[in-house]
Amino acid sequence: MAVPNWISESEDGVFAISDGSDQDIKLYDENGQRVGTVGRVGQGPGEFDNLKMATFFRDSLVGYDVGRDRLSVFDAAGGFERAVTIAKAPEASPWLLRPVDDSLFLAIATLQSGVVRDLLALLEPSGTCCISAMLDREEYLGRDPYLLQWTSIEGDARSGYVYGAVDDSLFVFDYGGTRVAAERFPNEWMPVSVKETLRQNRGRPQRPDGSWIFHGHVRPLELVALDRGRVAIQFHSYDANVGVDRVEGGTIGVMALDGGGGISALGMLEASGALLGRDSRGRPLIVGYAEGADSYAVYVLEFEAGPDTGVNGIGR
Repeated sequence: MAVPNWISESEDGVFAISDGSDQDIKLYDENGQRVGTVGRVGQGPGEFDNLKMATFFRDSLVGYDVGRDRLSVFDAAGGFERAVTIAKAPEASPWLLRPVDDSLFLAIATLQSGVVRDLLALLEPSGTCCISAMLDREEYLGRDPYLLQWTSIEGDARSGYVYGAVDDSLFVFDYGGTRVAAERFPNEWMPVSVKETLRQNRGRPQRPDGSWIFHGHVRPLELVALDRGRVAIQFHSYDANVGVDRVEGGTIGVMALDGGGGISALGMLEASGALLGRDSRGRPLIVGYAEGADSYAVYVLEFEAGPDTGVNGIGR
């Protein structure tokens, strides 16, 4: 199995792992045993060109194919039921979809699209109608093409709040699209923003010797919304030569709404794995290398007492 790009867990303990390399959804039980495969590479019904996300949603399993703007819906047994064309949200097809409270989808745009204005949008469960849009790209980032090229947008939503990580800051909105809070990430998580790094090099991503100024730059590369107004964000150091191996891990920070209109940092840890989803109880899941590095393990993070980390190895 290639590196998964999203993981979810059903109420009966089955893990759905979205495999963007094989273009299918792999199913595992709580003991790590493979129990099924859903979908396959292709362009027909139940097939994927570019699978970006798969998740349990209500009593179904769904997979989003960004190459065809299509959400494929499978029944509990893995049989293909129907395909839904995802609405532009609102200006362009979303780059990613995230399930929200088992009732909505959050559409995440790509920064590089010339027609995109709002970076996040909530869609009806059918995926065909935009309820609200937020995080205006020009307001928060302007039009600098290098800044847009090197900045990432991460988003998720849960329990009434939409979270968006853009450059060095976290933004929080309600489901109606109204901004309720914003805060820069602590320096120990992300020492310098993309915007400031470009400014220091007079707006150019390369130095006179041809080296990239973003080699070693730390940035948010995944975000998972939790309960009680909390959110987990993982930061990775970018390698200009080989990119980022998310499974090798990075810093995970947890932030929360503080009740007074602000956002507080609750703590951080160094994780040996990639933050890639939630379990059926809403706890964040991390995918790491198992012993021998020939299989993966899924780690469930608990923040109540430490945080403490429990291990549940699955996948191969």
